[in-house]
Amino acid sequence: MKIFCPGIERNDVGGGGTFLQNLTKGLNRIKSDIAFVDNPRDCDIFFIAGASLVDRVIVEEAKKAGKKIVLRIDNILEDRANRNSGMPRIRDFAKLADIVVYQSKWAYRLMKPYCESSRDKIIYNGVDTDLFKPGNERKIDIATLKGVRILYSKHSRNEVKRFHEVQYFMRELAIDKIESTLVLIGRFANDYTEVNNPFEMHNGEKVEYYGLQTGRQLVAFMQSCDVALLPYFADACSNTILECQACGIPVLYHAYGGSKELIEFGHHINWDNAKPSDMVRYALGEKTRWHPTEYENKWGLKRMAEDYLNVFNSL
Repeated sequence: MKIFCPGIERNDVGGGGTFLQNLTKGLNRIKSDIAFVDNPRDCDIFFIAGASLVDRVIVEEAKKAGKKIVLRIDNILEDRANRNSGMPRIRDFAKLADIVVYQSKWAYRLMKPYCESSRDKIIYNGVDTDLFKPGNERKIDIATLKGVRILYSKHSRNEVKRFHEVQYFMRELAIDKIESTLVLIGRFANDYTEVNNPFEMHNGEKVEYYGLQTGRQLVAFMQSCDVALLPYFADACSNTILECQACGIPVLYHAYGGSKELIEFGHHINWDNAKPSDMVRYALGEKTRWHPTEYENKWGLKRMAEDYLNVFNSL
């Protein structure tokens, strides 16, 4: 089976790049018969992993040529850069698609009203559990939380990643006299100047900032932490949540968007009924639910690749 997938050659990090790399790995691991081709004229299936990755005219030409089209949708596209026509493209591509894939039930509920399509499927992202795996044997006293390391990671400067809430969270821990360290990974508003400043934290919060990380170095930083604080707003299917959990790190998350569908162990952020120190304790207490083999079967690349292969085979 020959598939044309714009962007399949990407080697960057973040949702789109990470997904495409993981899809390639997963299909190789299950030894599928799929071959990715460089020209849409040579393909059996035209797979659009993201509406911002391809121009409308190319998709329309593929449809006229009788190619089967699969569209993957995660979220409402921002109105910026090459995405300034993102939502109209999603609507048009959905009309042309033979199957539309959504990354979570939440994404389906959000985006389905925009999409006229004949067939729909929900397929969650997968995580490379050969790379992301437990490696932290640290023991944290849940009563005192002394020395607890809290991870916040993002690969987008988008404000929906809610870094300001992390700042508030860490301030409250400092006021509560909890000895903790915030480990920051990824892109921020102004990386160059923020390397040497306290990220607008002024209550004695301890911060370690490592910039954008990938591969085994990213895993090493994740493994050095005890809990992940990821208050993302309206993420369809966060790779970072899946990666943290694969490393055995419980996640503090918001119970909206697609995040709550991914959580195997952790605790939702609830400012009405708990203070930050209690939320950390609740999350750490959930580590007893960690089962690596079960997690790999449910969230690993093999499962994701098999799900996509079934979609391609159905066409």
